[in-house]
Amino acid sequence: MDTPSVERPRRGNSKERVLRAAGYLFSRQGYAATSVDEIATRAQASPSSIYWHFKGGKEDILVAVLEQAAKTYMRRLANQVQEGRTMLEKIDIFLADVRQQVEEQPDTLRLIMQIALERSHADSGVRTRIQNIYRNYRAAMVEEMRKLVPDEETRRLERSAFLVVGLLEGIFLQWQLDSEDVDIDGALQLLRVLIYRQYAGRNVRIPPLPNVRPSSPLAASVPPEDDEGVTGDAVASAEEALAAARVNSGPVFAAE
Repeated sequence: MDTPSVERPRRGNSKERVLRAAGYLFSRQGYAATSVDEIATRAQASPSSIYWHFKGGKEDILVAVLEQAAKTYMRRLANQVQEGRTMLEKIDIFLADVRQQVEEQPDTLRLIMQIALERSHADSGVRTRIQNIYRNYRAAMVEEMRKLVPDEETRRLERSAFLVVGLLEGIFLQWQLDSEDVDIDGALQLLRVLIYRQYAGRNVRIPPLPNVRPSSPLAASVPPEDDEGVTGDAVASAEEALAAARVNSGPVFAAE
């Protein structure tokens, strides 16, 4: 008699193996092209044991992978941002990390947006779990901003986080659709200026975002307003902090 469905769940890391295998396959061949059998083979588990852990099948696995990826990303990003000493350094570290993830690990954002649009209205359980991913992301932003501007009203910080997430997803979507025409580096530079001037004052001189192409028309369209404020040394420090923080960083999806 076949008993893996009973004994497999008792092995402490079987669920983690499934999540690692699913994340690996989703990131390389896409959600639609990945079957439960393929996940089971890579995880060295039986399909029945997978359904024991994930009653909703492949969709349930996907949401669990996204939840785990979001937690890993936010924990890693929080550690990186702590390396920044000033508001501008922290903003630079955050946006540089966003830029790297968009370029190297676009799968998580695509999958979150896909499942949110396709399934959140059809399945209240999926909707709640995706909501929590976004809420936790915004809450982490608010927590970091509160450290920098402790006197700011919480509601204003929450609105700022909501706006930043919305803008980043909009930039990502347009860049995915038309990467040749969408100036993602210039857009991030403009967003950086908007965030900084919102909380540090309107008339401050802000050097270019590290690693932004000098030819970017949007980046070039943001001139300094005076000679006070942040210097190029601050940007160099941010680059050094980001490089140091990335020593132990990895992709959002686990690779094997």
